Amino acid sequence: GKIGNKSSIGLLAGLQRTAPREAQPAIATGICLLGSNCDLHRGFLARTLTFSDRNPGFQELLRAAASGLGTLAAAGDVEAGRTLFEVGIPSADPTRAPVALALAGFAVRQPTGFLERLAERQDQKDALLLLREGFDMLEEDFAEEQFFVAVRKAYFAAAEGSPQRPMIQGLINTLEF
Repeated sequence: GKIGNKSSIGLLAGLQRTAPREAQPAIATGICLLGSNCDLHRGFLARTLTFSDRNPGFQELLRAAASGLGTLAAAGDVEAGRTLFEVGIPSADPTRAPVALALAGFAVRQPTGFLERLAERQDQKDALLLLREGFDMLEEDFAEEQFFVAVRKAYFAAAEGSPQRPMIQGLINTLEF
């Protein structure tokens, strides 16, 4: 789905009926990235994440759903980014780690979209702590550095006294860069 060839929708739809449960989130993500029934597939990912959070023993499914939502968020899906925050902030392990990692992946791939989702949050401190946990797990040093550059650029582009400045300063302080 990431490549964008819509002719693969039929193939993915067929796989949806026969693939193992753990592969379903990746298939749903691919179909959504192709622009087909995205609300339905994003909802499936969110429900899968919530189900896996509430029912121990579905760690692989949990990781796949979190990864799918992170991929969609990085592709510009606003609701997927919101869902990562909503599920991740109040969570504990084993749910918290995969969601934090997916959120960090979203942040490094789409810093502007991430900052927009962060600005919507009333619980920014908790959101930043979740992000910091995700950054601790990331193994993408170059992507992290690019994120830091984008954040600093956004900081200096924000008007003096605007609400973005303290939010971004909080991000810089929390991630210690």
